Amino acid sequence: MRKTVLLSAVLLFAGALCAAQSVRVHTRDEMNSAQHELNSHAGDEAWSSLELVWSSRRLIDPSELMPSGLPEEQRFPWYPRVKALPSGEYIMFYIGGQVSSRLFSSVSDDLVSWKGRQTLMSPKAIKLNGTKDYERYCNMEAVVLRNKTLLGVFAFRANDGYRVGQGCGLMAMRSHDNGKTWTRPNVIYQGPCWEPYALELPDGRVQVYFTDATPWTRNSGTSVIE
Repeated sequence: MRKTVLLSAVLLFAGALCAAQSVRVHTRDEMNSAQHELNSHAGDEAWSSLELVWSSRRLIDPSELMPSGLPEEQRFPWYPRVKALPSGEYIMFYIGGQVSSRLFSSVSDDLVSWKGRQTLMSPKAIKLNGTKDYERYCNMEAVVLRNKTLLGVFAFRANDGYRVGQGCGLMAMRSHDNGKTWTRPNVIYQGPCWEPYALELPDGRVQVYFTDATPWTRNSGTSVIE
């Protein structure tokens, strides 16, 4: 009997506590509707959470982003990254398939419909140490510099040479027209790596962070070049 009374008291207390806490669910349209002071909701985080607005979700059909005729393993977009352009549009970079050979981009006015698909880089035949190989590309990243230039950075790797740490690294190229055309890519780093991230510092220097790796020791970490 004592356990039953104690449990009832706990439940009553919990119910009273929940009743004392008012809960309000804000819609997406109510968010950021006016200017607020910095950190104006300090202290509310204990009773707040973020949830997806499922009504606004849209699945993009691969046919909108990928050209036809690709190998089966590269027919689906992977690893998207979206950047806001000075033109007011958005540009999305992505690769073909989980193990990529090609880089693509598409542009959107509203982050819903995508257009202007481009193939930025395609695999090409190379020779490495006198042996035939081919070069593939992945993990495109970009930063809009203060002069409105779009600086793109991506990883390249020889299909066979990468296993022994050869024929791989990072390339960079620039666009002065919001991603419509690009300069010829230049190698900015050599060595096994992937997933670069570009950052412009207040003094104008550009840093590129990336995951580096030594294949024969399975070691990886984050490095930066400037």
